[in-house]
Amino acid sequence: MPDSFHIQGQEYGYPQFMFNNSLVMEHGIGNLVESFTKQIAGRVAGGQNLPAAVVKVAANSIEHTRQMRFQSLNAYRRRFSMRPYSSFQDLTGETEMAAVLEEMYGDIDAVELYPGLLVEKPRPNAVFGETMVEMGAPYSLKGLMGNPICSPEYWMPSTFGGKVGFEIVNTASLRNLVCHNVKGPCPMASFYVPDLKGMEQATINMSTADTTNMNPTVLLKQRTSEL
Repeated sequence: MPDSFHIQGQEYGYPQFMFNNSLVMEHGIGNLVESFTKQIAGRVAGGQNLPAAVVKVAANSIEHTRQMRFQSLNAYRRRFSMRPYSSFQDLTGETEMAAVLEEMYGDIDAVELYPGLLVEKPRPNAVFGETMVEMGAPYSLKGLMGNPICSPEYWMPSTFGGKVGFEIVNTASLRNLVCHNVKGPCPMASFYVPDLKGMEQATINMSTADTTNMNPTVLLKQRTSEL
């Protein structure tokens, strides 16, 4: 999450932004989407990037995991067939945070899951670290695959009220969703950053395949491990 939100030249902090529906009426959905698209999001992994406004949420999350007796980060990595980290520097990929963690935990196998996910070194050109991707992505997509509508037996025009409805589903996109609900010119809306110069193309947390008119069941099966 960013430290603040920039909308049409105005800056809003969390107290002004959260649970404030008047911003939609004041700026309009189009301007909100355009502003959020232009504002660069920070990485989830890598540490030292948690906004002050949500520190209390993070602290409560850590306390909750302790009450629920979650196992350590390395224990989950072993459970999901990943190599456990051998040192704090191996976890963070640097020395400063590694030293702080070593002072706090003493043993790399004692690092808790939630803090570990936040300080874990991110994959190259990616938002998340390895543990979050390998643990979270496959199981979140399996939830979608478990929906009957993704079954080949249901993926047919009659499920969606006929050929017209089936065509709408097959041609759906994030851009269409936004453009059908805003007035005036449609702002850029995409799951990726186009024409990103000076950086290698990241394929860890995104798909570059042409998915036009592809059966979502096939798409999910092909991309589960990648996502």
